[in-house]
Formats: sequence, structure tokens, C-alpha cells
Amino acid sequence: MVQKINPAIEELSKKQDNLPEDIDSVITDYFQVWNYKVGYEACEQLRGSTIELELKSRAPFWVTMTRHERWPVAIMLIN
Repeated sequence: MVQKINPAIEELSKKQDNLPEDIDSVITDYFQVWNYKVGYEACEQLRGSTIELELKSRAPFWVTMTRHERWPVAIMLIN
């Protein structure tokens, strides 16, 4: 995914003298989606582990990811 975004940004920058101000938000959101994917995959690796079993005593236990100035996004529930 990361390799696909660079040509798109370079093409956009050729069409415009300067990139739009919101390009920073677009790139940040793009990488946040990637981070959520990695976080979700890490949580899937915890399924059935001793860590998950220990956290069940604190059920419901939500694993969330948060970006500055945004609401948390739940990526795993241990209950």
C-alpha cells in the first residue's frame, strides 16, 4: 500500500504548484488505517494466549487505538 501512494502524490504535485493543505490529513489518515490494520493483526495473535486469558478477569476489556484529536477505535474486545 505504501508503494502505491507515492506515485499518486507525485502525480498530484506535478499538476499543482503546491499540494493542497489537506494533503497532510490525507497522508496521516492513510497511515493511521495502516496502523489500525497492524494493531488488529497483533490482537488476532493474542487470541487464545495466556495474555488474553489473564485479561478476561477484567472483562469486558476493550483494546483501542487513538489518534490525537480523534475518538478511540476499538480493535479487540476480550470478554
